[in-house]
Amino acid sequence: MKKLVLLALVLCSLNVFAQRDETDAFGSKAISFGPELNITTKGIYKTGYGVSGRIEWPLGDEFAIDGTAGYNRFFFKNADQFTQGANVFVPVKAGVTFFWDSNIYANGHAGTVQQLNYEKQSSFAYDFGVGYLLPIKGNNGLDLGFRYERWGKNRMREAVIRVAYRFGW
Repeated sequence: MKKLVLLALVLCSLNVFAQRDETDAFGSKAISFGPELNITTKGIYKTGYGVSGRIEWPLGDEFAIDGTAGYNRFFFKNADQFTQGANVFVPVKAGVTFFWDSNIYANGHAGTVQQLNYEKQSSFAYDFGVGYLLPIKGNNGLDLGFRYERWGKNRMREAVIRVAYRFGW
């Protein structure tokens, strides 16, 4: 966990070294898609992976509202991932993003997560995290994020690393 926090801090410090276009990465509507690595800290799962999408709508100079949806697969701690399979979840959340700088942000979300196989349960989910927008061209770039997420009262806690391509318009 300490290594993940250190990685998030290093990614956030890249702002000092990044070359900038005249156009800010923030300040425009955007949609992003990318893979996620899920590292559970509490629950019956060892690790997981998935993909997520996010849409952002700015509300001013520093704030944006956003919605996110994903598809995640989690593997059990005491099982062979090739024979027992995995549980599949679809989280859907809405939240806010605060930009400290045009590239560094913090966000928080709340919503629901639905299990698609086995028990087919639904749980309340929330998360908070930090991220860095690495501009590539114009309003497009890479969205590098790290967040802590919790599902249900005692169901699962996880750290998530997300790398997504962000399309701004």
